[in-house]
Amino acid sequence: MDCDYAMDVSEMMNDTEAYGEEAVAERTETMMTHSGSGGSTWLVDETMACAIFRRDLGGDIANRTFFLSPCIPAERLGEATEESPFFDVDFEARTLIDYHEQG
Repeated sequence: MDCDYAMDVSEMMNDTEAYGEEAVAERTETMMTHSGSGGSTWLVDETMACAIFRRDLGGDIANRTFFLSPCIPAERLGEATEESPFFDVDFEARTLIDYHEQG
């Protein structure tokens, strides 16, 4: 993956003001959101899964920050139906984009 594309995806995920909503509807599809984890996971550009999670430092919502988890390859295996809004996704065990805190 080239660095410009990785930065584009990272900025899109990090800059969203619609936390828990579609990051950029044309490029993402929600796979999981706010299931008690404070996180949302999206299928991005139909090729990878990226997630953002909230962290309340010291247990105080006033100290809330968000962090991105590594993006991994993902492929949609089916379609949602009227009977089930869910779809299967196959994940690969390798990291495409990783994030590290700078000190």
